[in-house]
Amino acid sequence: MTSSQRAALLVCVAIAPLAAACSSGACNDARNECVDATTLGTCAGSVDAIGQSRRWSQAACPADNPSCVTRQTTAGLSPYDAVHRALCAAGPSPDPACDGRGPGLFCANNATFSCADGFLVHAADCNPDACFETDAGTPSCATCLPKSVAVRDESCASGASRVCDGNVVDECVCGYRGRTVTRCDPGQPCVSTGSGTSSNAFCAVSSQPDSRCTAQTEFDLFCTSDELVQCHLGYDVHFRSCPAGCDPATTSCK
Repeated sequence: MTSSQRAALLVCVAIAPLAAACSSGACNDARNECVDATTLGTCAGSVDAIGQSRRWSQAACPADNPSCVTRQTTAGLSPYDAVHRALCAAGPSPDPACDGRGPGLFCANNATFSCADGFLVHAADCNPDACFETDAGTPSCATCLPKSVAVRDESCASGASRVCDGNVVDECVCGYRGRTVTRCDPGQPCVSTGSGTSSNAFCAVSSQPDSRCTAQTEFDLFCTSDELVQCHLGYDVHFRSCPAGCDPATTSCK
């Protein structure tokens, strides 16, 4: 680095983030700042020909979050966000929709939004689907789901990640039963185990647990005379034929 480059870097470090002109060239701290009302500058790792380990990069804010704003407080922010307080938001000023809002997503105008220090941040448009939200717990939760599949479900609301709907495994999101994860093969039931956040749903060979499985483990294997059986949470979920026999010492086909 030349003496003039070093001097320019020292000036920028001393006055940033007040001077948008510093959002170019070399930098020495992982942080970001608004270059102007619609452009976000970020100091990030990048080694160039003269050995700079961090360089400023600039990016225009996207159309759905066109305004570059700076959070005024660091309370409740992660260590990363505390030094990356600039962000692209839906508008240049704090929005009334964020009054009293805690962390998490919420629905507005059939889209998901979050709030950052009072600034409204657009997350995703839901069209042609619909926006569903729950305010139970913190952070709040909102998601886009087809109206035809979204069903409020008590198991989902209690923290389950997947639930059974007949012989179909559906995902849970924001307290709703949503898109299908998998359809069990003909003759295979969908079984549910546990409760709350420890509950699970999956396809099994039988609706009844198998005592030969170790119920406390997520996956387990055991041998019959000519088959290797895979268990999941105490249920048989897969059989593998072993024509030469199954070795219980190694739980593998001979």
